[in-house]
Amino acid sequence: MDGRAGKIKRARNIFIFVNCGLILSALVYALVFHLASSGAIDILSKPCYIQKTLGIYCPSCGGTRAVYALVQFKIAEAFWMYPPLFAAIFAVLCYDARVMRALLTKNISYLENYRYYIFILIPIAVILNFLLNNALLFFGIDRLGDIL
Repeated sequence: MDGRAGKIKRARNIFIFVNCGLILSALVYALVFHLASSGAIDILSKPCYIQKTLGIYCPSCGGTRAVYALVQFKIAEAFWMYPPLFAAIFAVLCYDARVMRALLTKNISYLENYRYYIFILIPIAVILNFLLNNALLFFGIDRLGDIL
């Protein structure tokens, strides 16, 4: 197997592994949220320990509710609850499109020239969301409605 074919096979395997993991995660989330909506379990009213002890929002506050709203196709509500979720979805879709293009054309240069800067968007979005939520909280605006 030459270097080019090996790189294409490796890219395909990573693509399959990552997307199978995403699909499995989505199925688990769907099951948990189905159980939550039927009243079998209660996940949305569990307290955040950072909120309880420090009185501020943690970097992931609103994430579970955003996924729950997204599963119910409430896009605006999901974005309001946790905008970094959409940054993560955008980054994964950009990467998947690039890998699919490389696999379909069998041209590995699409991946070799790809810069992974898009994935820096996710931690930046998480940090900005954390700072915004707590800055608003400092001024008496509780965006998520959990603390004030």
